[in-house]
Amino acid sequence: MAVGPAHAATPVASPEGCELVFPAAPSCRYVATQVASWVGNGPFHLRVAFTDGSGHLRSRYEVDQPSGPMSSVGLQDAQQIGIGDTVTAEVTGPGGMLGVGNPGAVPHSGLHAVPVVPRLQGDTTPVHDPAVAADNGWYYLFSTGTGILVRRSHDLVHWQADGQVFANNLPPWAAKTVPGTEMPWAPDVSFFAGKWHLYYVISTFGAKRSVIGLATNVTLDRRDPRYAWHDEGPVLDSHELTDASAVPTDYNALDPNVILDASGAPHLVFGSFYGGLKVVPLDMATGKPVQPLAPVALAANVQEYTAVEASFMIRRDGWYYLFASYDYCCRGTDSTYNVRVGRSLRPEGPFVDDMGIPMLAGGGRYVLSSRGDMRGPGHNAVLRRGNEFDIVFHWYDAANNGAPTLGILPLHWSADGWPST
Repeated sequence: MAVGPAHAATPVASPEGCELVFPAAPSCRYVATQVASWVGNGPFHLRVAFTDGSGHLRSRYEVDQPSGPMSSVGLQDAQQIGIGDTVTAEVTGPGGMLGVGNPGAVPHSGLHAVPVVPRLQGDTTPVHDPAVAADNGWYYLFSTGTGILVRRSHDLVHWQADGQVFANNLPPWAAKTVPGTEMPWAPDVSFFAGKWHLYYVISTFGAKRSVIGLATNVTLDRRDPRYAWHDEGPVLDSHELTDASAVPTDYNALDPNVILDASGAPHLVFGSFYGGLKVVPLDMATGKPVQPLAPVALAANVQEYTAVEASFMIRRDGWYYLFASYDYCCRGTDSTYNVRVGRSLRPEGPFVDDMGIPMLAGGGRYVLSSRGDMRGPGHNAVLRRGNEFDIVFHWYDAANNGAPTLGILPLHWSADGWPST
């Protein structure tokens, strides 16, 4: 969200969106480049209009809030700002504040015209929650599925199936620990302490009873005689408020990702709907959290009806960048997933976006969102090749019945160090 100039007294062109606080920045006007909703505390006025198929400008909705808090409800069409909408916002008196629009949208970008995701070849669907690593001349892709599905490629374009991590689908402890679990989710792969570490999730959809597990291997090449995945068991778990057998947690043990800090020490980033994103240091020798466990909060979605999850952290030029997926996954072409990013000088944060808004307060610069047939892109990983970076993600293909599909795009970096696609 952009903060309008202090001298603004009439609506001004502001493609980035608005964060208005009376009297410093009382009004703005812009064309929406991202689907979004709004939240505010009156007095404020908000009008959203769009051009229909006949070229007529019509009002989508208009809100005049004299006092008190008010926000859009969920992502209902009646109160959703859509791409191409003309949004006029104004705070009208003391106490008024209003956040609307496109946090992190590229200034003066107008309607997004970024390239559509290129079509990869071979075994590229179904793919959910991809993680990728390079080993001995090959790229290996791990994703949610029976036993954790594995694919490999020489060039990041042509992909072939390459078996699965767990021959029996689940590690032996999983079914008893989380009854009802069907398959391992959301793998993450990293190399430290002389071996590969594959973190993954055991859970059931929409539940807070979740466990992050770990398997290790000295190679990713199943043709190597040393190849063998070793089950290291549970690493971190979370519990519901209704679980009488354990202390409830303020987080969900989902979507693990490992970041090695500047000294080479590993940290585990994780989390989802319940409590947002967290980080804990890992013991280098065991790959498990350092005790006593004290997770540090990194990001939250202040619009509580949607998620911030699927974290992925990288280090570049002295900064730590936290990528995360917001809104709704796993609804086919109705998915609203999008990827945003913030940065910090420490893996423990605080992470802020390019407008200075903390990710704990809902900030995050947009990196990737729906366009064309590519719907709901998210749950990304980032692959570094020398000085080049690729963002790896899944998306739902509107031209193929909403099939979850692998996507890879180059990340470009601005002069002041922000990534975009």
